[in-house]
Amino acid sequence: MLDSVKQKTMESFAEYAKNRLGSLQLEIENALKSYLNESFGLEGEKYHDSVKQAILAYKDVVSRPAKRLRGAFVLESFNMFSDKQNTDIVKVAVAIELIHAYLLLIDDFNDKSDLRRGLPTAHRLMETYYHQNHKAGDALHYGYSIATAAGLVGNHHASNLLLSLNFPQEILIRAMKGVNDTINITAYGQIRDIYNQQLPTLVENDVLEAHNFKTARYTYFNPIQLGATLAGQTDDVINKFETYTKQAGIAFQIQDDILGVFGDTKDTGKSNMDDIMEGKATLLTIYALNQATPTQREVLSKSVGNRELTPEDFAKVQQIIVDTGSLEHSKTVAHKLVTEAKESMYKEFPEYIENDGFKFITGIADYMIERKF
Repeated sequence: MLDSVKQKTMESFAEYAKNRLGSLQLEIENALKSYLNESFGLEGEKYHDSVKQAILAYKDVVSRPAKRLRGAFVLESFNMFSDKQNTDIVKVAVAIELIHAYLLLIDDFNDKSDLRRGLPTAHRLMETYYHQNHKAGDALHYGYSIATAAGLVGNHHASNLLLSLNFPQEILIRAMKGVNDTINITAYGQIRDIYNQQLPTLVENDVLEAHNFKTARYTYFNPIQLGATLAGQTDDVINKFETYTKQAGIAFQIQDDILGVFGDTKDTGKSNMDDIMEGKATLLTIYALNQATPTQREVLSKSVGNRELTPEDFAKVQQIIVDTGSLEHSKTVAHKLVTEAKESMYKEFPEYIENDGFKFITGIADYMIERKF
């Protein structure tokens, strides 16, 4: 049995997952647009213009083109376990995308980012609004403050949306508790991630633990457990996804960090220099620092976390990451994690191997480390 499982894990559903994600993306985008243009979008009109502009900034960010992976996980984990049609399930995908946007606004504030998906972050949009309406004061602080408040509005709208849907009340309560528990762990991961940036020395496990608590929990486990819960699955079944979501989620973040430094900025929507300038603790930088020569380490120490980093010095950092073997090491770790994630799916859910939801969830693990953005 084990040999047959290992043989099957060699099969890649990446192409299937990619194509299916494209279809689900359109479905989620349409539902999201409808929601934003109705109750949520009109709410800001009831209050002051500053509230209206804050809501518009949040809407702007959440509406920008995106993979909608989290919403797709909701739909496919629900479909994996349920043959019943429920038109409200796409609204659950909308809710999870609203929560994602809330977390992005906080992340952009924490990282002092200027761009999100190729356009100004919400706090930069609100900074501009402040400049247009005030002659003095700290416009950027205003932007940070209003963007985080707008994110809270979006998050609570998502909670109310979930609780209003056509599912049994006891299941909705379980689902909402699961989301809240996962977002709490995500917050702990964000704290660990920020803390890691301040440490003079780090080991690989420091980075991978932060990825697990943060990305793996809210990008993979959260939407999958939400869809499965709404399909009526017990905690025992949902917990079977733990290994998959942890390994695939960490691999996803490693690939994200690779693209953050080496990807095409037209695709990633942000500067390649952002992660280095921020001082983000990634497998790329930690492994490079630990393998570097004294001269290379000096360059890295002066560059990582340097907000005044020049393109020339950034190019040196890129070369050091390559020369120390860090880029190749990161790719190797990501591929190993994906293999473990897929093996876990075959082990835990052998009766679902021919199920389309299973194929999507398993295939995403491959596709997300093959993607270019």
